[in-house]
Amino acid sequence: MPVLAGAAFLVAASGWPAGADAAVAWGSSGLALHGDGGYGVSAQLVPGDQPSIVVTGNGEASAPAKSAIMQVVVRGAIDPAAAGGPVPTIPPPLTGEQVQPVIDAIVAAGIAEDAIEVKITEGFAGTFGPGTAEIRIAIAREELGLMPDLLEAVTAPVDGLTVDAVNAGYEAADCAPLVRRARKAAAVDAEKRARGLAEAVGLELGDILLVAESPVYAGAPGVGCTPPSPGFQAGGTGTYLPVYDPALPAEVEVYAQLNMAYAIA
Repeated sequence: MPVLAGAAFLVAASGWPAGADAAVAWGSSGLALHGDGGYGVSAQLVPGDQPSIVVTGNGEASAPAKSAIMQVVVRGAIDPAAAGGPVPTIPPPLTGEQVQPVIDAIVAAGIAEDAIEVKITEGFAGTFGPGTAEIRIAIAREELGLMPDLLEAVTAPVDGLTVDAVNAGYEAADCAPLVRRARKAAAVDAEKRARGLAEAVGLELGDILLVAESPVYAGAPGVGCTPPSPGFQAGGTGTYLPVYDPALPAEVEVYAQLNMAYAIA
C-alpha cells in the first residue's frame, strides 16, 4: 500500500475491511500500516490514543498588493587587464559615483529619488559580499505598473557594474483576511483528504479530534504576510527578497498548513 503524497495519515485497527491485504499494529505511541508492497506509514497518535485518521491540509490565498519593494543588487566588475594585474582577492567597495547611473535610470523610469535607498557593502560586512551595493526601491500602489520598466532600466549595461539580482516583495493592505482565507482553504483540503482516505479503506469519518497549525515559512523580512524563515529572522536586514518575475501578478500570497485528526465513526 503506497504512501499518499502530500498527506501524513494514521488509520486505526478498528474497522479495517475484511480481506484487505494489510497488517495493522498500534500501541501507545503510534500506529503503522504495512502492505505486502513493503511500504510503511507511521504517525503520532492523538491524545488518548483514540483510533483516528490524521491528514495534512494545505491552503493559500492571495490579494493585489498595496505596495512593493524592488531590490537590485549590483557588483563591481573588475577587468584584470585594466587593473594591470590579477584580480584582487577582496574587491574594493563600490562608490556612490559608480552606482549613480543605476539611480538615474530608476528616476528616469518614473520613481522619485527619495524612494530609493542605497547600501554599499564594506568588505564582508553584508549579506551580498564585498564589492556590492543593495538598491531598494519603494513602489507605491499607483506605481506597480512601472515594475517591468524598472527591470529593463536597472539591467541596462553600466560600465564597471554587473547586476547580481533583481528581486521584489509585496505588501498587503490587511493580512488578517488573507490568513483566514488560507486557513479555511487548508481546512477544506484536509477534510477532502480525510474523506477520501476513509472511503478508500472502508471507514466512516467521525468528528474532528484535533487541529494543529504548522508554520509555513515562505516570506522575507519586511514584506508580505507570511513570516520569514528562522534563518532570515536571525539575519535581520540585508537578505535577498524573492526573484522578481514580470510575468507574475503583483500579489501578496499567504499559505497555511493544518494537521487535523478525525475520529473513526
